[in-house]
Amino acid sequence: MKCLNILKIMQLQLHLLIWCRAAETLTDHLTDLGQNVTINCDLDVKEVIWLLLKLLDPPVMILLSSTTSANFYFNKTFKQKYSVQSKHRLFINNVTLDDLGLYYCVTTDSPPKYSDGT
Repeated sequence: MKCLNILKIMQLQLHLLIWCRAAETLTDHLTDLGQNVTINCDLDVKEVIWLLLKLLDPPVMILLSSTTSANFYFNKTFKQKYSVQSKHRLFINNVTLDDLGLYYCVTTDSPPKYSDGT
């Protein structure tokens, strides 16, 4: 039980670290609920992974965007909500409250490079 509590604390600390880093490089993107939104990726690479961060939740990998092959969705239900336009721009269809959070594109390189959060 004690080990489980330590793991939960470590997970929360990791999320806090991510949020603190995010606060330094955020770009606001205001929109009305029900509208569509496009978020730019400022990384000039062949492949990126789009991530969604919500407070106190683990990061959600949305999709792998590639200039050389078909996009890969980490959850098949994401195909209804998200798509990718040229230059890895993420298109969000019909924004709802559940879509609110920080979006990042991340390289598949090691170590990964992160875009500014939106």
